[in-house]
Amino acid sequence: MMTVVPAHREGRHQLEVLRGFMGCSILVAFASILGVLLLSAVLGLASTHLSVGPLGPPLAGAMFAFQLQDWVRRALYVELRNRRVFLSDAAAYGGQFITLAALYMNGALTPETALWALAVCFLISAGVTLAVSQYWPNLRMAIDVARSHWRASRDLFATWQLQWLGSQGVILLGTGMVGQHAAGAIRAAQNLLGPVNALYQWMDNVVPVKSSARLRDGGITSLRAYLWRIGWTGTVLLSLLVAVLVVVDQWLIVFLYGEEYRAFAVLVVLHGVYYLIAHGYRMVATYYRTIGRTQVLAQASLWWAFCAVGSAFLTVTPLADRGIMIALMAGQIAGLGYLLWTGSASKLAGRDNEFAARFVRLPRKFGMPTLMIPCANIHVLRSALQMYYPSKWTGRAYRLLISRLLPWSVRVGALRPVRSLDPWCPTLASMLATIPNADIRYVGLLIGALRRPAKLTCKVMDSRGVPMAYMRIARSAAADVILRREMDVLQRMQKMPVRNSVPSVLAAGTHEYGGSFFFAESPGPDRPAPCSLGRVHFEFLRGLATNSLIDWRDVVDSLEVQTSSLIDRCPYPQVSLALQRLRRACSFQVKACIEHGDFAPWNIRERPTGELFVLDWEHARLEGLPWLDALHFQFQWDALVRRRSPRAVARALESVFRKAAADPYKGLIPDQVECERALILVYVVRSLLEGLRDGHGQESFAQHARRTVLELLMGASSVGVYSPRG
Repeated sequence: MMTVVPAHREGRHQLEVLRGFMGCSILVAFASILGVLLLSAVLGLASTHLSVGPLGPPLAGAMFAFQLQDWVRRALYVELRNRRVFLSDAAAYGGQFITLAALYMNGALTPETALWALAVCFLISAGVTLAVSQYWPNLRMAIDVARSHWRASRDLFATWQLQWLGSQGVILLGTGMVGQHAAGAIRAAQNLLGPVNALYQWMDNVVPVKSSARLRDGGITSLRAYLWRIGWTGTVLLSLLVAVLVVVDQWLIVFLYGEEYRAFAVLVVLHGVYYLIAHGYRMVATYYRTIGRTQVLAQASLWWAFCAVGSAFLTVTPLADRGIMIALMAGQIAGLGYLLWTGSASKLAGRDNEFAARFVRLPRKFGMPTLMIPCANIHVLRSALQMYYPSKWTGRAYRLLISRLLPWSVRVGALRPVRSLDPWCPTLASMLATIPNADIRYVGLLIGALRRPAKLTCKVMDSRGVPMAYMRIARSAAADVILRREMDVLQRMQKMPVRNSVPSVLAAGTHEYGGSFFFAESPGPDRPAPCSLGRVHFEFLRGLATNSLIDWRDVVDSLEVQTSSLIDRCPYPQVSLALQRLRRACSFQVKACIEHGDFAPWNIRERPTGELFVLDWEHARLEGLPWLDALHFQFQWDALVRRRSPRAVARALESVFRKAAADPYKGLIPDQVECERALILVYVVRSLLEGLRDGHGQESFAQHARRTVLELLMGASSVGVYSPRG
């Protein structure tokens, strides 16, 4: 709330967002008091002499009222109403002082009455402020706020808990290891520097709000200048304070606590150093919090807690109270070091340095498609990587690993940075001008395989990595024909039932670089679809059916023409045998459909509603055969991804026709087993021939799998060799 709300300029909108956060705060408060009531009831039953059970209601009331008043004062800070903050705190804490004093004077001060007094005073202060400032909760906005900011809330929750473990947790651990005197000495040193701690609390309320306003009004440069000024001012003042403490530490602690505390004077100096490090951490953490990179704060806090607790085990026993302070400082240094390291890696990746690499070429095996990764920021980088690895789990792990390694690979020289995409497409900037708000810094470029018609695919994103469009660019005459056909297919499907499940054409034209064709299409969602054929897949394929019919003899004739054109590269005698069998075994008609040609998991996305969104129509046929897309999906998944045996792949292909989810699709072919077997044989033969046409070697994994499955089919007395008994 402290950074999100000030980012909005309009006062009315700020108030609506605040009301949304108010609703979330109340929900969290209710959840916490329910937990307290449950825990106090359990403790009351488990240990009656503690009398915890009766304290449950007043403790829950005090907790709820405190959280409500604390939220109200922070909301006032967000709107820079500092005078109302003072009046709200004066009413809350002044009222508590008066109420507790009156209870004490009348002999009625007990734990229960004290808690109820806190609850009433906090509630009165919060209620009056709410009425004056109109911060009433709004359920609809609360839902919007929760949906929009749950990730940041999760990160900050983890951050605060881990920081508690690395600070107060270390003190508790050290106290258990060396005794209560250590905790008392550290607490005494903290009290001496109480004004510094109060200053930090004020900064936690004010600096995030002003930082967000600076980012809103002046951009990232203004934010950095503001935090840099506060950072250096605080560093200088705290350094002077530490220098003074080095001189007067013994006199000061003896003057305030007595001679017996002289041995603990060094803790005052160490606390000064601890606050100096903490100031640097706060400035860098505020920067990341303001720009929305809260995940980095949670990661830094994890290092903080790990190093602080680990250091405590090493230093507390030999150094006692000094060991606790060393462990506290070690945690702070680890957290600050991680934030600075992440910042330097971000600069290297092009986030903050205009002279850094703008792109990195991801290495692949020679001849394979390669990817140019934009290094504008981590979100754009990971989104561009999805052009290669859209899978849900392995893809996510891969993107996380590569996004961390790429900047350092450039730094050590393992990868060469790329300053411009002109060597691959000199006219890319002019083509991007056809897409509103497109920026070349946020473009990922997929360079097609060398053995195929030369073409480029650009993923156009915004600064958050959200895709805006995909652009297809031809770099050869053959690719020009393919892309024009793809655009024609997309435009025809806009008149079919599947129009919402396929890309729409946003722009098209020719570019000066060779006069080749390009077009831009809508991106659709980034969420990968399920990797097993289900009803939603078959419903989509059913929507591609047309009203025309295809005679089976025409299908076989087409395969024979394709075989004759590749006769010099077709060393598979099974292909000719398969054509002979198809010629004499089948005589029927099937319904024509638009055939995708590469209907595979990596080309299919899923909308939040569960509908499919299918990409990459460059292999499409307007007069295609039904079921071949479903067979291709099954083959690609089982053979290329799961690497199953050829016999298992053959069985899986036959099982496609037996799926219950395929019922809406079964009416496109005659209801006979011979027709199903013939379609499987056509698919395997055609994919084998297309692999030869595209230049795949005979021993490539895909070609080997196709050839082996074909041999299994042709080695049996019937096409159905892979029946359960076969």
